[in-house]
Amino acid sequence: MDYLVKCLAPLQANMSERTSYYGFLVAVAAFFLALFMPWARLPVTILGVGDIYATGWDELAYLSVLPFAGLFLNGLPNRRALKLNVLGLCIMLAFALLLVDNVEHRSIWLTPLLVDADNQVPHALVGSTLGLGFWLALASMIAMSVFGMVWTMHKSSDLVFARPAVSGVAV
Repeated sequence: MDYLVKCLAPLQANMSERTSYYGFLVAVAAFFLALFMPWARLPVTILGVGDIYATGWDELAYLSVLPFAGLFLNGLPNRRALKLNVLGLCIMLAFALLLVDNVEHRSIWLTPLLVDADNQVPHALVGSTLGLGFWLALASMIAMSVFGMVWTMHKSSDLVFARPAVSGVAV
């Protein structure tokens, strides 16, 4: 975690606490916008229907953003910020939920269609592709992680880095 803090230190020095908070909120909004886009596609025709796709709501992708809810505790008055170790664990859990639920099991919604079409594939991973919504959500989760880390670094008192001095005198 120390390496990540060192990598994000220049970003924290150039970005205010308010900017990092607003960046986090914009990334959350982009994630929820991506839920309405196609997440998984099956580019074949089954039972007369072609180019079947599922949205992020069908894939239950909103569950993968729940670990980021703990970050909103940073905004409460008179409350200590989350520790970066806890935030790192939440970030890893969020990405694990996104990747396992939406990459590994992205086609559970296709299984009844394939069984109706006399196909014996238990999971319809063959031929299904990830759609634009998934990639937008992945990018917004990366942005949520970065802005959330910077916001937490601003909120926690022991990780605030000194800003560069204007006249050469340290503040």
